[in-house]
Amino acid sequence: MNNVLKIVTCLVLSMMAYNKVLAIDILAHRGASGEYPQSTTLAFDMALEQGADILELDIHLSKDQFIIINHDADLKKNAGVSDKIEDLTLGEIKALDAGYEFTLDVVVQT
Repeated sequence: MNNVLKIVTCLVLSMMAYNKVLAIDILAHRGASGEYPQSTTLAFDMALEQGADILELDIHLSKDQFIIINHDADLKKNAGVSDKIEDLTLGEIKALDAGYEFTLDVVVQT
């Protein structure tokens, strides 16, 4: 197991232990992914705004060893491409459209 995964595993275990002290009613897996592109900053922000107590996320490393937050090891659900995160650089991932399934009418009103 690489160091990043070890750190995340420790954080998850710590959160689970903390959960015994703090009541968690709403856990947002991938953020507010039913309304916004999953595992994006927008999805996580909106989940908190909607009352989530805790956010759950998955991480992967890009080809050039950057941490990428995404549920799956590939980008099929987010960006419509079957490439694996570990095979792409950060720049290649940033060039993809994480919200390709969402239309412009889903816009946050500020």
